[in-house]
Amino acid sequence: MTAQEERLVSEQSPRGFRHRVEAGQRLLAMTELEAGPYEVVRVSHEAAVSAAALCAQVAFNLVAESDPVVIPYGVVVSEAYTRRVRCVYEFDAWGDTIALRRLRYRVKQDIDRSEVQALFQMALSTLRGRPELRVTLTRMCSALVKANPEDKLIDLTISLESLVPGSGEFRFRFSYFLSLLVESGRDERKQAFEQLRTLYDARSALVHGSADRQRVIDRAIRAWPTLEGFARRCVLYRLEFERTASDLTWEEHLEGLAYGQPPLI
Repeated sequence: MTAQEERLVSEQSPRGFRHRVEAGQRLLAMTELEAGPYEVVRVSHEAAVSAAALCAQVAFNLVAESDPVVIPYGVVVSEAYTRRVRCVYEFDAWGDTIALRRLRYRVKQDIDRSEVQALFQMALSTLRGRPELRVTLTRMCSALVKANPEDKLIDLTISLESLVPGSGEFRFRFSYFLSLLVESGRDERKQAFEQLRTLYDARSALVHGSADRQRVIDRAIRAWPTLEGFARRCVLYRLEFERTASDLTWEEHLEGLAYGQPPLI
């Protein structure tokens, strides 16, 4: 955020947001908001800014090397006649925004700007066409950000559950179909299956309880780096499917993978 932008936001934003503005913050700029009287387009502006903020977080978190990205609020600036703040939208940051803004995000070294832009556009296009996938994207981001390990496990499981269609013996379907997305080799898929089942069992223990509750949860916590990587791969795969979708539904594609069809990525 430049000094001029910092001054604009800090001077014109509601009092509660002024202390959150700091020089050097990264700024996500949008120029495609619907034109018209603000009283008429306010709701569409909020939806557009919220979607862009979520998809930006998804894109950057898919290529993160260290801490995740958090976008706690959006500011709508009017360019008519003179620049001024029209509204500030507060998003769910899943934690202390002051502490979260100090996370040391770093993108992977082999990722360039065009790849991040492509991921952002792919996520935004998917969200527009498949609004039900907001749960998938939101819960992945919240799982990466939350401090409590048990909360992280629950959110990650919810994100991945939303990618598994059908019912009946869901514990098996969850582990089996997701293992097809994250690995291609037989032995690797078998190992992924066991690790994903660990995650699902931990979530069940947290929500419903079990005789060996703490042991199951601790095992999933120890596997967190691997499970986090699985989630990123599953979300990326789902976005790629929407980008290159044929006449098949997502469920038909998963069934094809089960019968030996090569994965998309």
